Amino acid sequence: MWLPPLSLEHGIDLQAVVKAFPIVEYRPDVFPGLVFRTKRPRTANLVFRTGKMVCTGAKKEEEVNQAVMKLCQELDENDVIIYDAP
Repeated sequence: MWLPPLSLEHGIDLQAVVKAFPIVEYRPDVFPGLVFRTKRPRTANLVFRTGKMVCTGAKKEEEVNQAVMKLCQELDENDVIIYDAP
C-alpha cells in the first residue's frame, strides 16, 4: 500500500515539538525531520518543519488516518503549528 506524503500546509516549530514532547527523536545535524512515535496505532511519523509528514509502520490505511489525525490534534493542542498571518 502506498500513500502520498501528507502535509499540514502550515509550518511546524520543531524545537517547540521537542519541548512539548520530550519523547520525540530530533537530531537536526543528522536528519532534518523529527520522529514522533505513536503507540496506538503503532507508527513512526516523520515530521518536517514545512508541515510535511510521512507515516510508517501502519498495517492498514485506516491506521495511517488514525495516527495522522491523532498527531495533528496533539500538535495543534500544543501550539506548535505555525499558522500564516491573514
